[in-house]
Amino acid sequence: MASREGTDMRKGTLPAPRRSARPRVAVYLRVSTAQQLEGYGLEVQEALCRTKLDALFKGGYDATVFTDGAVSGKLSSRPDLDEMNRQIRAEAFDAVIFGKLDRIGRTMKDIHRWVYDSTDLGARVLTADGRLDSDDDMFGIMMSLLAFMAELEHALILERTLSGRDRKLSEGGWPSGVTPFGLALQGKGKDAVVVLHEDEVQIVNRAVALFMDEGHGKEETARRLNEAGDRRRSGKEWDCGSVDRLLSGTHLLEGLVYFRKTDGTTKTKVDEDGTPLYGPTVALPVPRILSEERAQALAKALKDRGRDKRASGRYPLSRRIEGSCGKTYVGAGRPDGTRMYRCQGAVGATPCGDSYLEAEAVEKGVWDRLEAFMEQPERLRQLAREWAESLPGNHDAYNERAESLRKQAADRQKVLTNAFKNAVLLDLDEQAVKEATDELNMELEALRSSLAETEAWPADFDSAQELAKGMVEMIERAKGKLHTLDLDKQAEVVDMFDIRVTPERHRFARRSGRRCSVAAWHVESGTPVPADPDDTAWGQVQDILLDIDAALLKGRYDTREALRAMLHRLRTGVAWEELDSAFGISKATLKRVQGLWFNSGAWEPMMRVLLARGGGEPVFQAPVIPDLRVRSKLSEDLFTNLLTAEGPPLPW
Repeated sequence: MASREGTDMRKGTLPAPRRSARPRVAVYLRVSTAQQLEGYGLEVQEALCRTKLDALFKGGYDATVFTDGAVSGKLSSRPDLDEMNRQIRAEAFDAVIFGKLDRIGRTMKDIHRWVYDSTDLGARVLTADGRLDSDDDMFGIMMSLLAFMAELEHALILERTLSGRDRKLSEGGWPSGVTPFGLALQGKGKDAVVVLHEDEVQIVNRAVALFMDEGHGKEETARRLNEAGDRRRSGKEWDCGSVDRLLSGTHLLEGLVYFRKTDGTTKTKVDEDGTPLYGPTVALPVPRILSEERAQALAKALKDRGRDKRASGRYPLSRRIEGSCGKTYVGAGRPDGTRMYRCQGAVGATPCGDSYLEAEAVEKGVWDRLEAFMEQPERLRQLAREWAESLPGNHDAYNERAESLRKQAADRQKVLTNAFKNAVLLDLDEQAVKEATDELNMELEALRSSLAETEAWPADFDSAQELAKGMVEMIERAKGKLHTLDLDKQAEVVDMFDIRVTPERHRFARRSGRRCSVAAWHVESGTPVPADPDDTAWGQVQDILLDIDAALLKGRYDTREALRAMLHRLRTGVAWEELDSAFGISKATLKRVQGLWFNSGAWEPMMRVLLARGGGEPVFQAPVIPDLRVRSKLSEDLFTNLLTAEGPPLPW
């Protein structure tokens, strides 16, 4: 990783990098929700950034705009931000500009580390509002202060919002968001109350009857609802997943709606002890759609019948196979028990037409590729190096940054101490002292907060590097074991390697017609298909046929050429019709003669004689699935579990 030399530790800033004649600038824009597309939206942010750049680089500049629309600042990973960071690591930009500090993130960790890593790579970082510029002498102090204030402001907004929601909950009102299917809000604002939605209640009752009373599965329930013209609130058709969410909803089963649940079914943020960060779990009573007796019966039916057979445990590649329509494949078993994968876009009003795929064949193809990948130690080491190099930061630079912050904090503490001493000497009152030292106190608190973050960076960096080093050894332990894993363990491996599969052809039909009994014999007996007979071998074949029945050699065709045609078809899988032009014998004749030779018992000794010369090829087997393109990368979960005793054991 490239690093800039000559850090000025007295100022806690980095010297300006050498600029190219025409600066290369990355412009980053973000709005947090769709509602913010107006006001301080993308166009406004870009205009402000370009105004700043026009004033700064009067000789012109080359700008590349990166945009994440309707994405929360709390997310540490955003598509265009990720791509911009990748290009910054490649030193593709001289400067990076964004509207305000909170465009990058809300927390000190997001902001402080990102800005520091970017400047360490040689990029000048600045905001359009003029409050931050890494070429400024006060950059270090200003960055800590601004990040600290951005986080504080966000926390205050969140506190005000949550206090309003909690007040509504305490009064039995609906706090925010949409109601579950079957319920609606009557009234507006603080006077809104939850009531039954009559039309949706009828659909709920039909769904419950189809599933519980008639015994249909969730997918069949969805199909019948769609046939009846019933739709979800969004207007979309029902599917297995939406029916499952409806029937298992707590508003149906318990007459309650939970807020801030911590059972893993929602995305509630919790602390290290599992306690919700923004208040305790609240259960809000709502009008019952089902009677208590019927709700209990539905809960029992859901439990007795368990999850549908499409559960990911039986389909380790569920949602990992990409369809032509942009949707992914999920498990969809046949009535005879055959496991299949089906594109989610293959059902509904406008099906995509992607073919079903046999699960066993797809999974075997993927495991074969993964086993082959594990046999390439140099490729594994390259992946480890790529992962390690993709990590932001630099160990030595992080330590230098921490030392700089310690010095700045010590300087501010010294100034504060002297200020209090002077206040005592001058006999100033408490309010005057507070007013005189408020700004210094805020600067000191911001510096300490930044220092706490920075001191953790080297340890994080070292830990990640150590995990990368252990990767090859860990994967080598798994060699030869993938095919022995059960489906649940296979699903864990798929997640670890973040496997993605794309069929080369999405519309694929298996060869129809009766299976060739001769080809089936070769497969089941493991007998290879021999090479064409030479003169000696053909003489031996003739003797076998004459011993069984001389009529087997009679006909208006060249029997030796007929055998060559049969062997060619067994090797290549070519259609019978194509043999006529190549060998001059009709499809009907070849099929009849092969049947006579096989049913008379001559075929097996013929093959034995021909194979005695050595050689032979496996019989052609028509593929049951199209060619697959398999991609994988190493997920963070793999590294997390690799060397930590606390993590779950690896599947192998």
